[in-house]
Amino acid sequence: MDHKKVIKQTLYDFVEKKVKEQKAEVRKEIESKITAAIDPILKDWIQVKQIEKDASLLADRLTELAELHPYAVSWDVKNVARSLNRTIFTLSTDMRKLILDDVREYVYHPSRGKVEMTSQSLEVAILRLQKEAVPLIKKINDLATLQGELRLVIANEANGPRAYRALVALGVDLSEITEASPNLPAIVKLSVDPGLLS
Repeated sequence: MDHKKVIKQTLYDFVEKKVKEQKAEVRKEIESKITAAIDPILKDWIQVKQIEKDASLLADRLTELAELHPYAVSWDVKNVARSLNRTIFTLSTDMRKLILDDVREYVYHPSRGKVEMTSQSLEVAILRLQKEAVPLIKKINDLATLQGELRLVIANEANGPRAYRALVALGVDLSEITEASPNLPAIVKLSVDPGLLS
């Protein structure tokens, strides 16, 4: 791309896109570390299959009862059966998701408080993940700072070409920058007679 034609918005968009991509890569790396460390612990720790099975059997029995005696069974019993089917079937998934959300909070924001989980092995894994994530979290924060600083550089220049040169002088690789969408041509053929305005 000819840097003399670049507009400031193209530079803003480019910087935002590159920072977003880098942050996504770092977050993906953190998530893979969390998954690798926490999944095996949760598989051993969350043992609700029997509860899910028992609840499913109870829901089936209550549904059968309601079908056999539709007028003799209260709505409360029918609601219990529906409730069991809705909540218990997803119990292990929901528990896992809630625990992983807590783990993520501890890993991404270690200063928010002391790690307190009911599983010792989970606490140890979280503390290890916090230490491993420090450089990655720092990279995310550095990317946010860099984005702000580059936006200031672009804003402080009079036009796109000057901003382009300023970014290159700072060492920013702009080789991947894409052509801005072309402006409308100077002469446009109108589909309706402009005399209608008079």
